[in-house]
Amino acid sequence: MKQMLKKIVLNNPQIKIISVILGYFFWYVISQSHIADITISAPVCFYKKPKNLQIEAPEKIKIQLSGKRADLYTIDMNTIAFHIDMQNATVGKKLVPLTKKQLLLPESIRLVRCQPAIITISTTEKTS
Repeated sequence: MKQMLKKIVLNNPQIKIISVILGYFFWYVISQSHIADITISAPVCFYKKPKNLQIEAPEKIKIQLSGKRADLYTIDMNTIAFHIDMQNATVGKKLVPLTKKQLLLPESIRLVRCQPAIITISTTEKTS
């Protein structure tokens, strides 16, 4: 009985093909729902910037994102940036905490860490 079963399984190409397809399918489904982390450098961008002010701030912030692998693959990493509103900016230094809201990320992706978490923005009058 064992020999017959072994012979059917090992000498049947259809069973081998089906096994490979099922194995790949299960691997794909499990790997896409797996939680993954990614670390990138995100630029700092300013909007509603007053024309008479010059802004000095860090150019890039190191961030760590976490989420389903499939969700992380759908994001264009070149478009991720911190967007900071400078509409009410005045001359001087200001501490700004960095949040997920400023990154404009989907809800399925979580901001784990940013280095630094708070940046100093210095604004001065432009000299023409």
